[in-house]
Amino acid sequence: MKKSVLLSVIGVLLVVGVGITFAYFTSGVEVSGNGSTVELNPGDMIKVSYDAGDNSLSSNNLIPGETLTKTFRVTITPTNKENTASYSIYLDLTDNTFVKCDDSNYNSITNACIKDYEELTYEFKDSNGEVVSSGNLIGLTGRTLLIAETKTVDKETTYEYTMEITFHETNADQNHNMEKVINGSIEVEFGMVGSDYILSHYDTILTRNDFSTTVTNTTTGTIYKSIDESQYDDFGEVYYFAGNPTDNWVHFGGFYWRIIRINGNGSIRMIYSGSDATGPVTTGEETQIGKSAFNSNANDNMYVGYMYQSGQLHGVSANSNIKITIDNWYTSNIVDASEYLDGNIGFCGDRIAYSGVGTGESNTYYGTYNRLYTNKDPIFKCTDLRDLYTTPGSSKGNAALKVDSNDENSIPTPIGLISADEISFAGGVFGLSNTSYYLYTGDNYWAMSSSSYNRIGARVFRMNLDGGIGNYSVNGTLGVRPVINLKSDVQITGSGTTTDPYEIN
Repeated sequence: MKKSVLLSVIGVLLVVGVGITFAYFTSGVEVSGNGSTVELNPGDMIKVSYDAGDNSLSSNNLIPGETLTKTFRVTITPTNKENTASYSIYLDLTDNTFVKCDDSNYNSITNACIKDYEELTYEFKDSNGEVVSSGNLIGLTGRTLLIAETKTVDKETTYEYTMEITFHETNADQNHNMEKVINGSIEVEFGMVGSDYILSHYDTILTRNDFSTTVTNTTTGTIYKSIDESQYDDFGEVYYFAGNPTDNWVHFGGFYWRIIRINGNGSIRMIYSGSDATGPVTTGEETQIGKSAFNSNANDNMYVGYMYQSGQLHGVSANSNIKITIDNWYTSNIVDASEYLDGNIGFCGDRIAYSGVGTGESNTYYGTYNRLYTNKDPIFKCTDLRDLYTTPGSSKGNAALKVDSNDENSIPTPIGLISADEISFAGGVFGLSNTSYYLYTGDNYWAMSSSSYNRIGARVFRMNLDGGIGNYSVNGTLGVRPVINLKSDVQITGSGTTTDPYEIN
């Protein structure tokens, strides 16, 4: 699992509405395939051939009920010196004009489409015919990990994969998706990249189902994974760190970060922990970009929101004070590295009201409070996708993350805060001290999760001075530790320690 493998990328374009061509990028692996004249012969390297058959898949008139299917094969031929190949398969969409039925195109009399229906979806099947990846394609662009494979063979072996894209019949008006197109590619990358590279460094994989006690032990060489769908995020299975690992460090953009988890879409979530000037730090104010109030006022439920709107439980028309602080830091420091960041996975501010109505001056307790204070049962999923803060064009969430929520041309800001649930998965417990896990810094800092509103005002979750989970009035001043998500396919080196952190190439 930990061997170094050179990288090769092969792409076969999937295009709805135009024809298809092949693109091959190769390095260090002998590669051949239909539709390409590229063939490398680097001696004793394992040979991988890629056959997509007819190099065309087009439909100028995709109609509801139609499914486009693309089947392709990866053949591995071992040599005397090499018999293992690692590769990942991605869907990379460069153009997607399909839209969902929503308030902008819905008319109950003349255009009775079905609001938020997932009209365009995909299923990706592995060599056994099992669906290993599926999802909604409405609004989706960029790269999505479909499957990661490591195959060891003793003879030439072929693996077949199938991509199916379906434009669903809703039995309602679908004029809003007439003459739409979706352009992109399926890409096969040989060698471990992104989250697969990181996961290859951990020999011990554990699970947790009791979150009532803290995790304090050193967990170097260990990563945790979700038990089942109850612990998945909005995209799928999650791997996460808990306790006190010493090998989840990343150096990116001139700053040091700690990996929180590998998200369900393969992206890598991490929290700020120092700059090049300070080096990697675990405690003190150097783990923060500064201090801020969450919001300047606390006299209304809306101020528990990272974004908010008067009278709206899930409003996103105004930016909180802390979002402005984080956005300013982002645009001044790492906006130039935005091509490496995933804005689709999002950050959850969960404003589902467990009791009360969550607006105005109504006494309210939010869902996270019930999960962490009462039940000790954290989740990764966002209970209402209107509170999943994502960037414009994202396939899920509110697509509201940009500098100015009221300017459609404003700069996207794929950056946020840790959730209180993530602190719980890492080993924190509401009201219990824990100074021996990687999120403890010896200082208070904000989480994004809403807590409550009552006579003392609006409150949001925080990390306490003693490492426990607590909450605090939103107009108080606490530390700010930004959180970002690296894309699943970034090329990475390093081993995750402070002296050899993961580096993005």
